[in-house]
Amino acid sequence: MRFTIYALLLILGLLIHASSGQSLQTVSGDLRVYFLDVGKADAIYIVCPTGEHSMLIDAADSSLPESAEKFRSELQKLTGGLNQKIDVVVASHGDKDHIGNMKWVLDNYRVERYLDNGSNTGTGLYRELQIRIADLKQINPGFRYHSLATVEPIFADFCPAENVSVEILNRAPISEFSDENNRSIILRLDYNTTSFLFPGDADKELETSLLIGHAKLTANVLKAAHHGGNSASSKLFLEVIRPDYIVVTSGKPNFDVSQKHLLPQRKAIDRMNEIVPGSQFRKDLIPAYDKKTNQWQQIPVKQNILFPYLDGTIEIRSDGTRLTLHDSK
Repeated sequence: MRFTIYALLLILGLLIHASSGQSLQTVSGDLRVYFLDVGKADAIYIVCPTGEHSMLIDAADSSLPESAEKFRSELQKLTGGLNQKIDVVVASHGDKDHIGNMKWVLDNYRVERYLDNGSNTGTGLYRELQIRIADLKQINPGFRYHSLATVEPIFADFCPAENVSVEILNRAPISEFSDENNRSIILRLDYNTTSFLFPGDADKELETSLLIGHAKLTANVLKAAHHGGNSASSKLFLEVIRPDYIVVTSGKPNFDVSQKHLLPQRKAIDRMNEIVPGSQFRKDLIPAYDKKTNQWQQIPVKQNILFPYLDGTIEIRSDGTRLTLHDSK
């Protein structure tokens, strides 16, 4: 039944686009995807090849001053300042290292569409955000809000072009998963023959659901799920995606092994090394936590596995057929 519902939503979304009277044109130029250097947190800003439309996925961590400061500064630089339009904003899920500065975004930018997973985490951060969303719905008739349960799969399609698309890949309802990470919104971005996959903090349970549901997973660029933790990036999941680049948003390692978040983790990075093509490795060894030995280890990592905390904000451009990598260092 649930697959029938999602199929109907997809058909409805396509009908809406077909009946809108707008004839989408093919665009050219560079699609730009920025993975912001915001520590152990996610913030991804995407600009349509025309330069006129944009999308934000997640908003870093407000509980870490450095993450919040970097996010706000970098987003203003990329957008050209405050009070600019962002066509689509997506909160992949309700963890604080993903929605930490989302209220600030809604307060300071003209957001047209906002999407979250509809999961009430019960935190003060979540409640403040929901109050702001309710206010925007009242004072701004053009503002549209949807949760994952009520949205058509093409709601996040921010760039009005025939050859650029964003699809929500989730098919199973979030109620099937007890862990907030596995309630992450999964997004796929396509521009001609190039593609990007953004799986939030999806762990292996959600990865398996996507594989069973035959989601379109192959992608040139993968944002590593759950910041490079071993609970994500299963071997089969990576084998299906076959990415050319992987971006790991682990942040600077916390070498105190008594702490909770010890990322990235060696087993996950080892699996990435096996999948990413090429034989060239980064010049420096990368610290990764080995849960088996309860120790940090310095390991070789392929050069197409990228870390914003080391490489700075990472910009990957696509001209529709070819990817080029840019960084701030």
